[in-house]
Amino acid sequence: ESHAGHTFCCLAALRLLSTLSEDDVLGLSARQRSRLLQWLCNRQNPDGGLNGRPGKASDVCYTWWTMASVELLLCGGDVDEVATSSAAFLDPETLRGFVWRCMSGTGGLSAHPGEEPDPFHTFFGLAGLSLLVHGSADRTTKPQPATDAEEDDMQQQEAGAAWLSPMSSIFALPPRHLPSAWQDKFCLT
Repeated sequence: ESHAGHTFCCLAALRLLSTLSEDDVLGLSARQRSRLLQWLCNRQNPDGGLNGRPGKASDVCYTWWTMASVELLLCGGDVDEVATSSAAFLDPETLRGFVWRCMSGTGGLSAHPGEEPDPFHTFFGLAGLSLLVHGSADRTTKPQPATDAEEDDMQQQEAGAAWLSPMSSIFALPPRHLPSAWQDKFCLT
């Protein structure tokens, strides 16, 4: 069964192995990359969050698994067609809103809005939010707010996430904590 977490593990393993052609270290054709990106972007639910499999509820941890997979697909190779298609399917602003709704007043993130936070969902929710704030998937589209209130809310959310460090889409760590020789080899963002 298709699953966003397994997809990330496969893409990251291919990137780490780096034994495939230099043109596309993932070894995927443009059509395969585009179809996989479309499948990943179809993980977004009407509530703005992402699920790991079709028909499942949104869960904040899939912000990481899905966004990191999108980053790995956009990294290297000819991404113009792929990047353009992601703008048609993924709405980063509603995804940010979902992550914010999963935040607890006492600290941390929960899997779903209104639940108790836990370390797993806090880590992967914040790592995914970092990719939304700093990653290339966020640069594919920048929706315009419909009202002044929406614009104020977007600016407040972006300011609230400014403290997040950029994250490596493979290692879920800030690249500054990784060996510098890995920067080009693994296309760290």
